[in-house]
Amino acid sequence: MKKLVKFLFIAVTAILLFVFIEDMQDSGYQPRYNYGYNNITTTKTSTTYATKNRYTKNNAAKTTATKTQTKQVVDTRVPDYQGTETDYREVKYTWITHDNREAYMILNIDYNVYKYYGGLDRYYLEQEYPNYVKDAYSKAYAKQVVGALKDIQIQAGYSDYELVLEAMNFVQSCITYKTDSNGNYPQYIIETLYKGTGDCEDVSMLMAAIFKEMGYGSVLLLYSDHMAVGIKADKSREGVYYEYAGDAYYYVEATNTGWGIGQVPKDYEGKSAIVLNVW
Repeated sequence: MKKLVKFLFIAVTAILLFVFIEDMQDSGYQPRYNYGYNNITTTKTSTTYATKNRYTKNNAAKTTATKTQTKQVVDTRVPDYQGTETDYREVKYTWITHDNREAYMILNIDYNVYKYYGGLDRYYLEQEYPNYVKDAYSKAYAKQVVGALKDIQIQAGYSDYELVLEAMNFVQSCITYKTDSNGNYPQYIIETLYKGTGDCEDVSMLMAAIFKEMGYGSVLLLYSDHMAVGIKADKSREGVYYEYAGDAYYYVEATNTGWGIGQVPKDYEGKSAIVLNVW
């Protein structure tokens, strides 16, 4: 009798679990990324600059001699995280897919790494912006996002083109546009993902990093008062693109929903932009 009761309990549990899983799959996509970040290897890239301090020393028996002393100055903008303790925190994002279904992903972000990056000095020159995309931790967190998006692609049966649309939807929908309170202050990818807010350069650099991790050529399009993204595509498709090294990079607006590939806001129609390669 006990064996029969045990068998019935197991059978009912299995059926309920199957129904639950089916219901979850029908209601949307549940990619959940518990990504252990301590398996990421970063390369030390600290840069030092030598400054020369010349001085003279008088000697009664000799003529004046000049010696050179070199002082090392560390560039405090270059990430060189050396922490070993982890403090992972879940950050959840929800959005509506291009075919009007609900989707979400959960990333585990190391709060200690986030705090470290928040304390770094910033790159401000236009040619330095790609540093935010090329950073080792930026690449790793962009990889997490792409992994979750690819899970959604598999579950939904999306094409590669639809995967690009979902990457756009994710950034446009999940990162709330917010201007810098104290002038221009670019964020690293981990900061934008953890805060869930950023201005045009922050969301554009995040989107460029995601495109890059997906294997698509991507550039930053820098205007006098705005930044957007360019994604590499064949020149035969419709839309506005910028040429760079003989290739076409189609405009992608990252700050708000509703913008497709090659669609440009009216304020930037026909305007020239500085193209910054992030590869």
